[in-house]
Amino acid sequence: MRVPTILDLSQAWGSLSPAQADYIGFLALIMVFHGFLDGSAYEAPDKVLSDPIARSEANDRSNAALTEIFAFIEDALPDLFGPEGEPPLWAIYSQGVPSNG
Repeated sequence: MRVPTILDLSQAWGSLSPAQADYIGFLALIMVFHGFLDGSAYEAPDKVLSDPIARSEANDRSNAALTEIFAFIEDALPDLFGPEGEPPLWAIYSQGVPSNG
C-alpha cells in the first residue's frame, strides 16, 4: 500500500453523502467567516472587529469549527484515517512511504 494521493482524496470526497459534504462545507464556512472576524490575517486598518474580546471569541469559534471538521472527516472516512483509535491500513503497510501525488 502507499500514502493516498490527491486522486484518492478526491475519490474519498466523492464517497461522502451530499449531506456529509454539505455539513463539512458549512463547517468550513463557519471557520473561515469567524477567522475573518478574528482578523489575525489582516493589518489593523483592515480588521472587521475592533474589540479584542470579540476577536478572541471569533477565533475560538473558528478553532472549534476546525476541530469539528477534523473529527467529522476522520469519522466519515475511516479508510483514510483509520477506525477510531487505530491507524489506517495504508499507514501500516506503506510504512510512511510518500506517494508522488
